[in-house]
Amino acid sequence: MIFMLFISVSISADTQKTKILVAPFKIQAQQDYPFLQKGISQMLLSRLEIPSISTAIPQNNIKLENIESKKFDFLLSGNILIFDDSTSTDAKLIDVKTGKTVLVFNEFGKTRGDILSHVNLLAQKIRIDILHIQPTKQSIISDSKETINQKKYTYIQKPKKQSLWKSRKFNEKFISLSIGDINGDLKNETVVCTENKIYIYKYNKKRLEKISEFKLGLNTRIISVDVGDINKNKKSEIYVTAIDKRSKLPSSFVLELNGAKFNKILDNQKLLFRIIKTKNKGLMLLGQVLGKGEKILKTPVFQLLWNKQKLSSTRLNIPENICLYSFTFGDAINNGLDIIAAITPKGKIQIFSNTGERLWASTDNFGGTSSYLEYKGMRYTQGDGYRMSKHFLQQRILISDLDSNGKKSIVIVKNNDSASNLLSKTRIFKKGYIEFLTWDDIGFISDGRTRTFAGYISDYAIADQNNDGEKELVFCVFKSEKIINQKHTTILYSQKRPPHNL
Repeated sequence: MIFMLFISVSISADTQKTKILVAPFKIQAQQDYPFLQKGISQMLLSRLEIPSISTAIPQNNIKLENIESKKFDFLLSGNILIFDDSTSTDAKLIDVKTGKTVLVFNEFGKTRGDILSHVNLLAQKIRIDILHIQPTKQSIISDSKETINQKKYTYIQKPKKQSLWKSRKFNEKFISLSIGDINGDLKNETVVCTENKIYIYKYNKKRLEKISEFKLGLNTRIISVDVGDINKNKKSEIYVTAIDKRSKLPSSFVLELNGAKFNKILDNQKLLFRIIKTKNKGLMLLGQVLGKGEKILKTPVFQLLWNKQKLSSTRLNIPENICLYSFTFGDAINNGLDIIAAITPKGKIQIFSNTGERLWASTDNFGGTSSYLEYKGMRYTQGDGYRMSKHFLQQRILISDLDSNGKKSIVIVKNNDSASNLLSKTRIFKKGYIEFLTWDDIGFISDGRTRTFAGYISDYAIADQNNDGEKELVFCVFKSEKIINQKHTTILYSQKRPPHNL
């Protein structure tokens, strides 16, 4: 075992604690950040609450004229300016008895995430310059509620290497993946597909064994597969979103496995399918019809339920312009309330309340997929007429507490397009990884990620693939190994949650 030793500084505790009143920081920005003000206050309160030394109290309903009568020693106030991606944090600490400013703080940042570093640095300056807590070279200051005049030893164990399961190499281009109990034996099977084939595998002795396959005709192209027992017959159906190559319209269908053979229980549906998992409603089957032209996916999303041998629909109350392939419901903020997490066509993650109010948006891009829909574009040539345009879809976005630590994260793929999405008809993905994003009262920040894989992560799932009673992160990575006469190969991987950053 490798460990490091830290010793906290020994400080004599004052009999009277220093009382710091923390006023809400003002936020100046082009858009609303409803959680930012609260998050900053919580960070400062926790960092300035030092046993036997100081106590930090939020201003809340305390009027400024009553501060001295309440026997506060200092008043901390500040301002956050956000302009595009740049940030400026300004704060001052006032001695209540003299009215003089005893500390001025100014920091500039190039990203919105720098606000967190600014607030942390501000708290450190107050601790050192005002509270006179001076760390030595061999010490760190403990934020815990233990008495600070005791030496504290912290042992940091080197993280264990993450185990990674790897399948054999398949000479196929797997474009979609889903996992569920297909045959009703209470064990999960793995379903993958190419553009015209569907395969079902079972996990046995660390290998995938094929138990069935289904092949489509030449005029049909698969977009995605989703697995779930929506009709409640104790085995999962396979919902296949497919496109008729001639009409460019959906020709989707639903399969059930009967022994080693597939039965089509629903065929030729003019719908796109997606299954998402929610806390309150369990598995939800979603459907969406196509619009026309550039508004191909600017249509309502419906929840679909089985009604005898057909699907009935109820429109979902979600923000406009959200595609069924790019959102999910869940308690991503860990406050007990379900929110909507969505990813835009350009790769920005957006968070909406259940009333449709946008709460947060990422500055970084995520997702990236080569799956697409076609529509008649605006370009016209005399010989060919109107030319077809492509609308590239987005990756799944999941919300999960994969390691059961009580804190959920957003899970999202990040594929790197070598052409930066500038090519209208193709995507060139050379590498990618899967990232876990966790809420910290100001926004979502990285809280662990897989290694970077050469190739393209086409789809992923969180499920108990190997039937050991614990869920894993399972994903497909494929490569195109030749420029001319391309040879596609795919490998499936699974692993536990990557180590936390926070």
